[in-house]
Amino acid sequence: MTERTVGVEEELLLIDAVALRAKPVAEEVVAEASEQDVTGVDDVGQFEHEFKREQVEIGSEPWASLDELGAQLRRLRAETADAAATQRAHIAALATNPLRGRPTPTDETRACSEPHSRAAARCQM
Repeated sequence: MTERTVGVEEELLLIDAVALRAKPVAEEVVAEASEQDVTGVDDVGQFEHEFKREQVEIGSEPWASLDELGAQLRRLRAETADAAATQRAHIAALATNPLRGRPTPTDETRACSEPHSRAAARCQM
């Protein structure tokens, strides 16, 4: 019998620590989180920026144990929070900004929104 596993992807909104509004520093936070290993644990999980520069996604590896899954998610959140702090930002487990304001699209998203560009053709593949 095959053992069932489960993995998690979680969206984290980056919040300016002073102004308390979304902060477009996802690329910097992902780069920092990917480079540092705060806990000394070799996580296979990943850090990615989303289509908005105010949002980071963390992803666990598949686990058969919910305890191990929870431990990895806590490590990934801590690493993301530490990386966000280097940009004077906090993380919040929100997929959508509840405050007024326009999101800042990544360069990839911006290129995909141009209807007749070569990038837009690649985005639809």
